[in-house]
Amino acid sequence: MDRELREHSHRHTGQRSGLIKGAHVDALLKIKGIGTHEDWTGEPFKTYCRDLTAERIESLVIILSNSDIASLLEPQGKYGPIVQTTNIGCYRWEGTADLTNNDGFGRIEKMTVSDLRLEAQGRRS
Repeated sequence: MDRELREHSHRHTGQRSGLIKGAHVDALLKIKGIGTHEDWTGEPFKTYCRDLTAERIESLVIILSNSDIASLLEPQGKYGPIVQTTNIGCYRWEGTADLTNNDGFGRIEKMTVSDLRLEAQGRRS
């Protein structure tokens, strides 16, 4: 897996597999050298942040399957399932922020925040 990739997301865009008879989504993941299986059926999306040690995926296999041989599964909605990746950080952001606000009456406010730190809620490094 490319070390530059920071976040992985799998989206059942427009499709909730748990609501379609026979549809299943399974994932085989390898994190910290340990292989695991997860059932993603019924989840509209799944996201992992590689900035976090516990979510640093080394390999990923996504299995889309149909256990109902009497019906054909077709993507629902505008797009079918998709895997997205990004090299943008997904856990912690640090730096400064500058804001300029013009209230429309000729007053301009300028603000600067130093040592700014933003962290994703509900995630631990």
